[in-house]
Amino acid sequence: MNSINTTAGTAGRLLGTAYAHTRRTVELIDWAEVSAIVLHGIVTTAILVYLAGEYTGRTLHRLNDALSRVWVALWVPEPAPVAEPTAEPVQPVLAPPATHPLATLADDLQALSCNQLRQLLGTKRRCSKRELVMLALAF
Repeated sequence: MNSINTTAGTAGRLLGTAYAHTRRTVELIDWAEVSAIVLHGIVTTAILVYLAGEYTGRTLHRLNDALSRVWVALWVPEPAPVAEPTAEPVQPVLAPPATHPLATLADDLQALSCNQLRQLLGTKRRCSKRELVMLALAF
């Protein structure tokens, strides 16, 4: 029984000494500085968690965008390519030069002789063929 008391006494003494040293150490701690350090740690942890979430979100967004582009490329048919026209250029259609009807009539009258023109006009007047043609066109 004596050894039990001795062991208990030793343990009590050790515990008491440890408590005394711990109490002195706790009294030496600057608790304002400890709280500032803990606060900085909490703020730093919050910032790191925010940045990790932002990076993860952007990465997931990029991955989703890439996957949706692949899905669209696989399942949505592309429109048929439009072929460029290869036909030869169209040449403008030019109408033949228009001739005035009086010019055509003048040519026909030039083909007649002076006597025929006089008979056509019903005149006996003597004049040049050119004048007879002009008279015929005037009617």
